[in-house]
Amino acid sequence: MSPLPHAVFVSCAAATTLVSAGVCLARSPGAISVRLHALYAALASWWLISMAMVAGALSEDRAQLWARLGQLGIGLLPGAVYHVNIAVAGLIPDYRGRIGLHYAISAAITVFCLTFPDLLAVPHVYAWGYYPAYSAWGLIPAAALFFVFGEVILMYRAAIRRYEPGTPEHQRARAYHYGNCFAFLAAVDFLPAFGVAVYPFGFATVGLMSAATMFGSARYRLIEITPQIAAERILETMPDGLLVADTRGRVQVANGAAARLLGCSIAGLRHQPLTSICSEALRGAFTAPAGASGSNEVSFAGADGASSVVSVASAPVEDNAGHVVAHVWLLHDLTGQRRAEAERAEMEEMIRQTQKMESLGVMAGGIAHDFNNILMAILGSAEVAKMKLEAGEAATDDLDTISASVEQAAALTNQLLTYAGREPALEEAVDVNALCVDMTELLRSAISRKGQLSLQLVEAAPMIRCDSSQMRQVILNLVTNASDALGDEPGAITLRTGVVESPEAEAVAGAGNRQGPGRRVLIEVTDTGAGMDEATRTRVFEPFFTTKFTGRGLGLAIVFRIVQGLGGTLDVASTPGAGSSFRLLLPALEEGASVPTAVAARKQGFAGHGLALLADDEKAVRGAVREMLRLLGYQVVEAGDGAAAVELCRARPDDFTLAVLDMTMPGLNGQEAAVEIRRLAPAVPVVFISGYADATEARSEHRLLGAVFVRKPFKRAALESKIREATTALACRASATS
Repeated sequence: MSPLPHAVFVSCAAATTLVSAGVCLARSPGAISVRLHALYAALASWWLISMAMVAGALSEDRAQLWARLGQLGIGLLPGAVYHVNIAVAGLIPDYRGRIGLHYAISAAITVFCLTFPDLLAVPHVYAWGYYPAYSAWGLIPAAALFFVFGEVILMYRAAIRRYEPGTPEHQRARAYHYGNCFAFLAAVDFLPAFGVAVYPFGFATVGLMSAATMFGSARYRLIEITPQIAAERILETMPDGLLVADTRGRVQVANGAAARLLGCSIAGLRHQPLTSICSEALRGAFTAPAGASGSNEVSFAGADGASSVVSVASAPVEDNAGHVVAHVWLLHDLTGQRRAEAERAEMEEMIRQTQKMESLGVMAGGIAHDFNNILMAILGSAEVAKMKLEAGEAATDDLDTISASVEQAAALTNQLLTYAGREPALEEAVDVNALCVDMTELLRSAISRKGQLSLQLVEAAPMIRCDSSQMRQVILNLVTNASDALGDEPGAITLRTGVVESPEAEAVAGAGNRQGPGRRVLIEVTDTGAGMDEATRTRVFEPFFTTKFTGRGLGLAIVFRIVQGLGGTLDVASTPGAGSSFRLLLPALEEGASVPTAVAARKQGFAGHGLALLADDEKAVRGAVREMLRLLGYQVVEAGDGAAAVELCRARPDDFTLAVLDMTMPGLNGQEAAVEIRRLAPAVPVVFISGYADATEARSEHRLLGAVFVRKPFKRAALESKIREATTALACRASATS
């Protein structure tokens, strides 16, 4: 071949290399791998152009000049080849040091080639024209280039073995391994330089590779490798599973997280129907109509038999025409989160149980303290009364002490039931101002002698719906608490009422109870005492939590429970050394609203008559109630349980004028017995007695029977009042139906 055709062929290869690099750079100017490929192409093109000029030189001096200039490309190629392959593999952060080392070696070789050109090569004439002939020193640049090609080929071979066949990483590593092996054929151009008269067709290899790169970039965008690497690395490293299924329901794309969740390999997922790779529980989640999006949570048994919880979200993939061509499924593993939530809930329940036991322990100590004092008063008074009676002295005062102590014990029981939310309340319209005025003397006697109580009452305060006795207890407890806050120091206590207009719903921190819009009646108790810190303020409504001596602390807990039951809110503001303020807001009763009240009973002229049926399973209680009924004018027939009471009534249905029934008895309880007695004797008034009654029973069951309720312990006057009430209610009921 003559020099001119050879020079033309080499120049065409150089032009192809430059054009391909330009096309790739124009399509992806920001990709580092594309920029490095452009550098590699520029160096290769410079080498090819130099070799074309050497071949077409008309003199040896001219050939020598271009041979020297060609060493620039040869010397710098090793660094560029290594850098572009490292970039393609996405390993630049891990190999920055080695990249710099290869560029340093390339620069040193280039400087050596330019400094001693005659030492490396002199022009030699072949059939295709001049060609550089290397000396032994020429092995240096050639060896550097061969070493780099061998290094990157080994790197891709290791990647081929590392990745699973069929994965994108495996396919890419194999493609670049073969590409570098093909590029290595360009080394044949060094054979003529060492005296082997073989035509240097390595330029054709470089040209073909550049053309293939340009075609791949234009047709398949293969050169835009940085976005590809990023997308595939995200796909493989993301903790959530991802599946892409076509419209036939066959998996086309899957990642490792999805394979682990479903218990199979990535290769085992691809091209398989969704229904064949998941359990029965997941099949419903993988069934979505075309164009639908959504998510749901599914529990299923994994490949190892362990229970797993997965959130499955789906979204359609549409083409440019808006047609659904695939579905993307995202699987988020919730197993660990749900297990942690269950463990946290279990731990919180254990903490609540522990706190409950601690509260019960404190409460038991407080109750024991109060009851022991009451029992001591009862027992001591009984002993003194017995001694006085044996000596022939009057024991009226001691009996009064016993009676008062029993009432005190009953009040403590009622406090506990109120705190538990089981104390039935008699709701009525209550004037807060009148209630405060009526309690003034009681409140002044209950506070410290150094405390000064003042009332600031708003004019014309609206009524509230409540149990007046419970509201008295609330005010008394708040004022007593304020007095305790004063201690032994002089101070002021202010009881204030007011009206608050609330146009919007509000939630007050103290009670945790949200109120709707409307008028509120304000009751506020303020003191100038020691105040509370934040830790004490947040616990002030806990049962038996107190900063005073053991056995106190139930009062504010009861206040909280009563206010909560009335739909009100209770908040406390306090500053250490500046006193405290308890602010109570209760819904105002609108004018004209009806409130259930007790049936009025006339106290004048009452005298019991006839035969009374008394049923109670406690013999001592029966004896006491029997004597009360006898003193009220009744003859009494006793029964030890509800069934015996029904039999007595069945035997003499027309003889009984009253039935007094304990609500809690073995066999038939009081309510069940009352139903039968009322069926046998409809005109018999019924009075329920009990030491404990659920609020629902006290408010509904006995009212349906036209009965009344009295709580144990009670005095004769309370029983008399309830008998009158039951008699009047039954008479009103009879007149209404006649």
